[in-house]
Amino acid sequence: MKSVYNGLSYAAEVAIAVLVFDRIDQHDPTSWSGWLAAFASGGAAMGFGFCSVVAVICVVQGVTPGAHVLRTLLYSAVTGALNVATALVVLIVLSVNPYALSLLFVLGAVLVVGYRTFARFLRQNKNLSDLYDFTTVVAAARNEAR
Repeated sequence: MKSVYNGLSYAAEVAIAVLVFDRIDQHDPTSWSGWLAAFASGGAAMGFGFCSVVAVICVVQGVTPGAHVLRTLLYSAVTGALNVATALVVLIVLSVNPYALSLLFVLGAVLVVGYRTFARFLRQNKNLSDLYDFTTVVAAARNEAR
């Protein structure tokens, strides 16, 4: 049932995105009006997808907390805008020189490695902070026991 819902939801999102893009600009997606159309169609598709998922979750699991829904909406909006911007950059690069796509792959690989390294650093920093907090509590308890 979940696979059917996801398939229908994705199909509806694509249909909405195509309809919105076509209504705004159907000529050149690398122009300013094309950018506007891309962001509007991406936003409309994301909005529909988000609302449909929230509706299904509310029906199946009951009402979800508002703060969680707003936080998820913000995350979805930022992710959607980043995806549209990335797609536009790829499209512009392809329209200038198709071979330049290899440069984007290199850039993407560097960004992925950098992100993973940064995430590992944050995880290590948190572990060290937790260890420091633990040793501080143990030292304080030891001093109180004396």
